Amino acid sequence: MNAGRFPEGFFWGTAAAAHQVEGGNHANDWWAWEQTPGHIKNGDRSDPACDHYERFAGDFDLLQSLHQNAHRLSLEWSRIEPAPGQFSKTAIQHYADVLQALRDRGMEPMVTLHHFTNPSWIADAGGWETPDTALRFANYAERVTNELGQLARYWVTVNEPTVIAYQGYVRGEWPPGKRDLGAAARTLVTLLRGHGRLAFPLTRAGHASGPAPSQDFFGLNYYTRELVKFNRHYGAELFGERVLPVGAPRSDLNWELYPEGFYRVLRSLQREGLPIFVTENGIADAADVRRPDFLLTHIGAMLRAIHAGVPVRGYFHWTCFDNFEWAEGYSAKFGLIACDPVTQERRLRPSARLYAEICRNNELPVSVELPPAPLGRVEPAGPAELR
Repeated sequence: MNAGRFPEGFFWGTAAAAHQVEGGNHANDWWAWEQTPGHIKNGDRSDPACDHYERFAGDFDLLQSLHQNAHRLSLEWSRIEPAPGQFSKTAIQHYADVLQALRDRGMEPMVTLHHFTNPSWIADAGGWETPDTALRFANYAERVTNELGQLARYWVTVNEPTVIAYQGYVRGEWPPGKRDLGAAARTLVTLLRGHGRLAFPLTRAGHASGPAPSQDFFGLNYYTRELVKFNRHYGAELFGERVLPVGAPRSDLNWELYPEGFYRVLRSLQREGLPIFVTENGIADAADVRRPDFLLTHIGAMLRAIHAGVPVRGYFHWTCFDNFEWAEGYSAKFGLIACDPVTQERRLRPSARLYAEICRNNELPVSVELPPAPLGRVEPAGPAELR
């Protein structure tokens, strides 16, 4: 067997979030947040983003032409349930069309039910700080899975719940803009309860049954590592100052590129005994000078983990198209494909063609040696910049 080859049936795709690509989402807490000057870099707003709500079919044609056989996307809760208990048949049918479009192209959907945005009516009622939000989320998700469950086998409940709590309630840089550790803790509890409530409707629908009571696979988002030292002046960061090894390769967002950490995290998850999907892994790189090596070294690290027995079943690169990167606006370029929010032109970057080769052949094009962990001095990294 070719040492660089992946298991048969491996999923290769990209990941995206509704609010970051669709455009036209004006009924959620992020759209409201974007209206305040200073919240988003350069005053950018999420409309039109990639106009993907209208252009999804053509976008999927492009991804299919790049030999991707899967795609991770999210549903926009505020479109589906614009008011409490009022579900939009139009929005549900739209997402049915989206999922069917993927299936028609031989691409397996992975559907995320919550990717950072709340309907305005949820935000007005207290958001994730309010215990009732867990039940409201579960009710929305049960309606969605009842309507769309036959079109998708893989469902993600909440994307990066700790990031929701940290960015919104510790750093205060995302909605609702608080710096309150108690509120952050309450938010995490409600998020966990929402996930738990949702797991059982999914199980009843026959789309999630496994050895764990609330999940049957792990979704791993990996971008970087963070080295931290104590600093009493960093109260908002829980007295942890981030540092970077001198000379370490970095992304446009100043994140260290550290594929060895990817391997280590995958190995650490092996003990859980569940299938693993890499649901996000990518780099902000407008010039596309580091992304090719990022792809080779990180996918190489994943392959090393697979050879060590880690049950990785698929890889979703973040992301397909440059999009609205939350507080960074359109300044952070994560896309394999450049997308101009004004002209809506899509342009393949060289890294997109490299990734297409990997997807088509189900193997790395060359033998890849992971670089050694950087040694020596460290320097301040500054506050974390999270997507």
